[in-house]
Amino acid sequence: MNSVVISNSQGYLKVDLNFQLLELSDNAKRYAEEPDTLEIGRDIRPNFPEIIGLEDTLINLGTSGEDDFFLEGIARQQDSNQTIYFNLKAIKLRDKIVLFLEDVT
Repeated sequence: MNSVVISNSQGYLKVDLNFQLLELSDNAKRYAEEPDTLEIGRDIRPNFPEIIGLEDTLINLGTSGEDDFFLEGIARQQDSNQTIYFNLKAIKLRDKIVLFLEDVT
């Protein structure tokens, strides 16, 4: 997977199996708990605490009979005291995990 085409209401993160950020879309930071700390090479779990505890599930995608994983209706408070809601879909591509983030506000 060399590139991902997404709409303005979507974002994505590509991470390794240690959840270190490898690549992100331009608008992915809007879904993070602390957008300023979402950087290449850093662990994404502090910014996406919803996946804490789900690491084994995500790492085993494709081998456990499940091809993808969904979390729906995640709420995130933004600086402007506005709440956005988004869905998260995870897929595994070889030794990488791609998290798709879709605004459903």
